[in-house]
Parts: sequence; structure tokens; C-alpha cells
Amino acid sequence: MRILAELDDPSTRAAVDAERAVLATLEAGCTAPVGAIAEVVDSIDSDGRIFAELSLRAGVAAEDGSDVIRASVVGPVEKAVQLGKDLAAELLELGAAEYVPKA
Repeated sequence: MRILAELDDPSTRAAVDAERAVLATLEAGCTAPVGAIAEVVDSIDSDGRIFAELSLRAGVAAEDGSDVIRASVVGPVEKAVQLGKDLAAELLELGAAEYVPKA
């Protein structure tokens, strides 16, 4: 476990956690027309200081490609899972449930 912990990259883990939270909240399986991508990006505050934030984008499409619902969010890296859940909730409010097949 110690050796594996050395290989863990916190930015990559945050991105993956956010993406997985979107998929889990939408209850999207492997064949669902859903995509999510996250990355840790540098932002600048009002005082000109650089800090890291998590940028997360996701979309849900009709199976025939006739419609795509997209949303995005930026927030604290340490809130990756919550950002993913919140983004999925926004997608659902926009009508994504119509395109996500239920198991």
C-alpha cells in the first residue's frame, strides 16, 4: 500500500473522483450516452495570486445524437465529489434523465 500511495497523484485522483461522481449520481452505466471530464487548472484571484481549482464538464446525449445537454462547474479541488454530484443534479434539472437508460 505504501508503494502504491507514492504513485497516487492528487490532481488526477480529484479529477477521477469528480467524473465518477457525475456518472454515479446519474446512475449511468457503461453504455449510457454520458461523458464527463475534469482537470485541475490554475486560476487567479482578485489579488493576482494563482491557486488550483477543479474544472468539470459533462454532457448527456440522446442515443441518436439529436440532442446534447451540457453543463460545467469550477470549484475547490477538495470538493471534487460534491462538484460531481452537483453537476449531475444540474444535468438532471436540465432533462438528462430522459437520455440515461435505467438498469
